[in-house]
Amino acid sequence: MGDSGFILDLTLVENACDDADPDAIVSNEIVVCAQVQDQTEYVLKSREEASNDYAASTMDVGNPQAPDLSPPPCVPSLISFCPKLGGPVPRSIETDFSRLPEAPAGSNADRISQGLAPKGN
Repeated sequence: MGDSGFILDLTLVENACDDADPDAIVSNEIVVCAQVQDQTEYVLKSREEASNDYAASTMDVGNPQAPDLSPPPCVPSLISFCPKLGGPVPRSIETDFSRLPEAPAGSNADRISQGLAPKGN
């Protein structure tokens, strides 16, 4: 085989484009630039993994989403005023048990109020 005078070097150089030497352009050196891709998405998976991935990616596709009924966020600016800092204060729920009627004698509610186990199931 004859000597053509060309040397073909196929070594992989990470970040070849970032480290490109301007002298390489003058010396007719060819620099091929490509980003290294994550090859894990091309690896064959087990049937169960593939099924789980498909289920996760298609879950809730096409289902209508509930509307967001929360008030818009308060953003202080020159034309708006936010009286409170942070979010709304949660409402407390108060129950006045003294206003409930007395439990009928012998009922499960009566037994539970006396510390006994309810009848039946």
